[in-house]
Amino acid sequence: MINHAAFLTYIFYYFILSSFGRTLFVMFCRQISPKREAELRVRYIVNYGFFLDFFHLLAVVFIVHSGETLHLYNFLFFGFDFALSFDYFSIGFLIFSLLILNITARFSLFYLSRDVYYFKFFSLLYVLQLAILLLVLSRSLESLFVGWELLGISSVLLIAFYEHRMSVLKNSLRVLLIYKISDLFFYTALIFAAYTGIHDYVYIDNEWMIGFILLACLIKSSLFPWFWLPRAMEGPTPSSAIFYGALATHIPVYILLNIAFHHPHGLLNPVSQSIFICFILISASCSSMLGRQVNDVKNSIAYATIAQLGAIYIEVLLGFYHFAVLHIFSHAVFRAFEFFRSPSQIYIRHSIARNYKNKIIHATGLHYELLLPKKIRNYFYRIAYHEFYLPKIIMGVIDQFLALNTSYINRSALKLYVMITLLLYVFTQMFILFFFHESFSYIDEIMFVTAYLFNILAMMNKYLPKMFFASISLSVFSIINILFEKIHPDLKWVNAVLLAIFIVLFIRTIMSKVKITNRLNYAGRVQTTQGVSYLILLAGLAIIGAPGCGTFFIWSHLEHLFITKNPGLIIQSFLLLTLNTIVFFRFYYANYLGRYDKQGSYETVRLI
Repeated sequence: MINHAAFLTYIFYYFILSSFGRTLFVMFCRQISPKREAELRVRYIVNYGFFLDFFHLLAVVFIVHSGETLHLYNFLFFGFDFALSFDYFSIGFLIFSLLILNITARFSLFYLSRDVYYFKFFSLLYVLQLAILLLVLSRSLESLFVGWELLGISSVLLIAFYEHRMSVLKNSLRVLLIYKISDLFFYTALIFAAYTGIHDYVYIDNEWMIGFILLACLIKSSLFPWFWLPRAMEGPTPSSAIFYGALATHIPVYILLNIAFHHPHGLLNPVSQSIFICFILISASCSSMLGRQVNDVKNSIAYATIAQLGAIYIEVLLGFYHFAVLHIFSHAVFRAFEFFRSPSQIYIRHSIARNYKNKIIHATGLHYELLLPKKIRNYFYRIAYHEFYLPKIIMGVIDQFLALNTSYINRSALKLYVMITLLLYVFTQMFILFFFHESFSYIDEIMFVTAYLFNILAMMNKYLPKMFFASISLSVFSIINILFEKIHPDLKWVNAVLLAIFIVLFIRTIMSKVKITNRLNYAGRVQTTQGVSYLILLAGLAIIGAPGCGTFFIWSHLEHLFITKNPGLIIQSFLLLTLNTIVFFRFYYANYLGRYDKQGSYETVRLI
């Protein structure tokens, strides 16, 4: 007789730890010389990992009964419990996700062979696998957010895959900012759920919070703004297939469907539902028109993906849940296949032309000719050519906010950053007062302002690595100290020390050699090896509290103590941690990415 609880625990440990272990092993393989041997080791990881995953999936299908749940207490070093769920939907999505991931990994072994960033791709691919497994297998609020964050981080870093191209880095930072807006809505909904005593996200029943989750999912699935997904096509073809064709854009729909299955009478009231459906229809229609005028294969597929995702979300909102599930699986497989074959699309078109013996191949979109007069079609084509004029405005604001449109350290960019973040800071406090009826003491306000000022100081020092790390570390420490001070009131003297340190660092920044008007290169300023660059990235993620790194463990423990007493403190703190994340990636891209790391040629890797 099989102990189902022990078996489910083993399955969860296997999938999570194997994904994490493969990430570390790929990073280790990068140090092996010659590179031919290193690639062979990665191929062993991919091939044997596929057979092990397949064996465990068979065991899940034949042994696990649908609807089984399990709670893991203090999983590894996390300070919270993991609520596991194995129903038909989660098991089906688990099998589907792992099959797509392993097929992509197998395809990439040969497609990316001898690429300079070969090992970077596979390490990030297994981070994506870890994120998806957490999102699919676990339903607790904390593990959901860990997977959500890891999904965003791996996506942003894969957009910056070809890090020696400046346009790639800029698009990666733009997508990061959009992701962080999504995270703010998502995390606020989870905090509100925990505040009301709900620790399993599928049971969230507050309409405002469901609306926040839906909005976060729409942003993460590129329905808003609908023009960021084509700008994420900067990575290699396999990353486009797995992230933006198959899994990353469909995972938010999976989360929404999990909530919808436990709300048989609908997610939202008719008015809110109608507003969201109209909004999705506009996004899907605009994407469809944009996809018909672009001259790039991957961008055309990206816009078509957005249009289909809009249809899936509408199906969920209208209550066609099972049809939406079938639509997700079929659409994800089809889009992944389209992305995989996109490099040979021109050859395919020429083959079709030869088969037609030079006859005219009829264009698609004939329904537009039947429904709309030529004058209106020309008008829509003209505004679609200019992307409805929205990207120019929104991307312009993002570029100014992140200072991407200049290689100067100028006052205007810093002023805009301060203005926008200050407005966001005030708006968050008003939101907390409205929803939670919570106001902060003057000491808490002083510490929040101190953490915010350290964040501004870090932005000013984005070209001075030592000063930057000091500023960002003190900003994070100030945030954590706000919560520590609630436990130990005798630590109030730390506030005065932090203010004094800020004054010293501010004076040091003003007197530094990097003047406010100095012209600097946008990227690749600090000459380091890729290994050192990755270590700096991990150190930065540990400092800013990325899931599974460094201060996140402290944050998760403190969060549990105050989430039911002072949820406003957690939300305001998370806002500042989000700003720190944005500033860190801006610093990292400006100093440690942007150079082409040349690599000598080596023998062709033997196929296995």
